[in-house]
Amino acid sequence: MATESENRFVVKRAEALEVGCRLVQALCRLVVFISYYCVLRGEPFPTLSPSEKHETEAIFTSHIRTELESARQQLSTLINGSPHSIPTLMMVLSLLTILLAIALVSTSSTSLCGSYTQAKEVLLYTMLLLALSPVIRSLAETVSTDTVYALSSLLSILHLLVADYSLPSKRSEITNGYNNGVTNGDGSGIPKYSPLSGGISVSLNSQILSSVCLASRLQSNGAVFCLMCAAALLFVVAANISKSLTFQHFVTLLHILGATCALGALAPPTALFAVWAGAVIAVGIVLPQLFVHLQKLKQVASGPWDEAVPTIGGGPLLGTLS
Repeated sequence: MATESENRFVVKRAEALEVGCRLVQALCRLVVFISYYCVLRGEPFPTLSPSEKHETEAIFTSHIRTELESARQQLSTLINGSPHSIPTLMMVLSLLTILLAIALVSTSSTSLCGSYTQAKEVLLYTMLLLALSPVIRSLAETVSTDTVYALSSLLSILHLLVADYSLPSKRSEITNGYNNGVTNGDGSGIPKYSPLSGGISVSLNSQILSSVCLASRLQSNGAVFCLMCAAALLFVVAANISKSLTFQHFVTLLHILGATCALGALAPPTALFAVWAGAVIAVGIVLPQLFVHLQKLKQVASGPWDEAVPTIGGGPLLGTLS
């Protein structure tokens, strides 16, 4: 009996890798959001130091260097030189975000009336966010930029730490054991309480607050509206979609490609990509494998607080009867 209870909490290698995939997805969404914020803020491209230029010339051929420099100048002109390109791009992305949110909530409802009601709610929240954009932009004007960035970094770390990375099977098992069969009473069978709901709320609220802090550093109300729409798309819509899909490895690969492209739009290939690749490998592969390996060293403490088991001749009664 004790062996069965211990095996319940043993994480298999495939389960650990899937949890690592979910953590990598959350990290990629955060990287894409930060890259999008840098584009909206219009920060200039970082310049290469002489040593980095020498290393780049040693790696790439002259033809590739010419192509990269040309693409870099064009993208820099798009960000810094054209005042009308960014608002147009922002409004297109915001419109796509709203349409995607409406499509998501419409397909999640079984009835046409429910889809229409949820679509109206999305439009209502969008108009409310558009009206509150000036308030969000002026919310932290008196706070220094360093303080805003430090607070935003801490909130983003909190978002990653308390997010829900549990598997669907484990999540239902934990929730059912926590509720002990108690539902919300409306006939749907949904558990009334969930020990995971608190962490999910803290994770989402901390990231939204981090987005509000970063939005206060932007220069226009349209940029604030687009940044908050991007936050809703990445941390609400995309997070829920990726969590419900079964092929997590393919979804993780798409997240990694998207985050890598976002980083490539901000900086040329430097040591930043090596750090990013190392972080993805460490979080997605090394840490799950290390966790599975360290499970062998886990010891279960037994004491008078455990449930009593009848014994016959020094052995468990249930094991003898079976």
